[in-house]
Amino acid sequence: MANLRPAIALLLCVALLSRTAWCGEDQAALEKEAEAIKAELDALKDELAKSKQSRNTTSKVDQALEKKNDGRVKTADGKLQIGGLVQVWFAAYQKDNRGLFDDPANGILDTNVANDNSSFEVRRAQLSFTLKANAYVTAYMMIDPAAENNTFPLVTDNQAIGGSIFKRNNNVAPQIDVNAVGGVAGLGNFLPIQNIQGGLGTPNRMLQDAYINFHNDPGCPGDFDWHHDFQVGLFLPPFGEEGLRSDAQLDFVERSFIGYATNYRDIGAQIHGFWWNDRFQYWAGAFNGAQDYFASNGDGGNRSDTNDSKDIALRMLVRPLASECWGDMEIGVSSEFGYHGETGVNDPIADPINGLERRKTWAMRNDAWGYYAPGGCFKGLWARGEWAMFRDRNAPGTVVDFTGNGGTDFANTFSGSGLAQSNARTISVQGWYAAAGYRFTKGVWEGVPKRLEPVEVAFRYQTFQNVLTADLIDPTKTDRFYTAVYTTGINYYIQEHNAKIQANYNFVSNPEDHAAGGQRNFHHVKNDSFVIAFQVGF
Repeated sequence: MANLRPAIALLLCVALLSRTAWCGEDQAALEKEAEAIKAELDALKDELAKSKQSRNTTSKVDQALEKKNDGRVKTADGKLQIGGLVQVWFAAYQKDNRGLFDDPANGILDTNVANDNSSFEVRRAQLSFTLKANAYVTAYMMIDPAAENNTFPLVTDNQAIGGSIFKRNNNVAPQIDVNAVGGVAGLGNFLPIQNIQGGLGTPNRMLQDAYINFHNDPGCPGDFDWHHDFQVGLFLPPFGEEGLRSDAQLDFVERSFIGYATNYRDIGAQIHGFWWNDRFQYWAGAFNGAQDYFASNGDGGNRSDTNDSKDIALRMLVRPLASECWGDMEIGVSSEFGYHGETGVNDPIADPINGLERRKTWAMRNDAWGYYAPGGCFKGLWARGEWAMFRDRNAPGTVVDFTGNGGTDFANTFSGSGLAQSNARTISVQGWYAAAGYRFTKGVWEGVPKRLEPVEVAFRYQTFQNVLTADLIDPTKTDRFYTAVYTTGINYYIQEHNAKIQANYNFVSNPEDHAAGGQRNFHHVKNDSFVIAFQVGF
């Protein structure tokens, strides 16, 4: 059919020339000739259509499949958006192979040999899918295969254990036979080192988010603005500020202790209200609450609940300032609470035997935060801070007892010897951070070199009660100690958050405790760290 196109064009040219030359001929003859040309063109079009149909012939199976899938969302009915985030880190630590609890004179071994090694790390490899089925329903799913591995230490404090911010037991190498060593010497937790040696990970972490959101579309004519949306599935509970912030938009390479401890998923449902261009918002939701607030009973996320009770989460924020002149300000508070754990039938208050994980506990956590970025001649500056408190009970056998008097009323202790605290009381821990920074490209300085425009400098101070040990007098009580970290950072924005490089140096100040009688002497760990992160998002 392609060969017919020049002939058709030539035929049209001849017809036009003929009409010009024969302008004196009978008009009826010209119209008759034009009709003949039109008929010939129609015949050529029919022949071309038949040729196309013959090339696109489908089998009966193909036709059946097309008919079967008529109900699926197609491009014309929905909008699918694919996103992703890749973060590659390199972290280096001060060399100190002794852990915080290492005290050979009193028979306590705690090695740091596995957590002071410099290492490359794929911190995140996220792939997300957002499907807007119509104007009222949106589905979101995000996976992160890099989350399957939890053997990398926390860069802001490599004494933390098990993918948490807490240091609550001592590490020993797998080569030590914990059953053969007498007394308390050598007893401890060897799983973190074993995981690093074997490259092991943890389940139920690849699936990060999977939820459905129901909302209205104020852009549709005649729609009433509900000022609300409803969400159900697996996602971050509405708690805190930094923990909820996008992984791609962090001020520093790693979140603060508070942000890290609140950045875990849970299964549940929530309602979200918003007014005045999002300057006032609230959230209220119910979640499984299978993970305790100290992360002592494993990871949260896509897992079965451990009791019938559900956690209630409440969050509210207000933005009193939002202008070029006065800048932007945000203030917020949040709280989550509920019963954790499930006890046995013998004593529903004190007996965990034949129950799940630990005694039934009323748990709660509270958080408050603030943010301000001035405008005018101070544009480019920003400052933020956050405080949080967690109240819960640690799982039995997860907190070290330096006196070896942890008790034997629960089997999950280190080798059953009583080195670990069992059936501990409920405790509260708290901490806070304050951070500030300056982005040169958004400032008002004149004559700033071009090379500084993508640069941001930042500083953060944080402190948290993340070191836990059994009390020396009453092992059912838990003593809490503060760790402080000073972080200096520089961010280089190649294409804003879609492509940037971040570098941080963390000055770590570990707690010091010299208990009476020398029963608990913390080693002064040298574990400052330097980390550089490369990020691309889309």
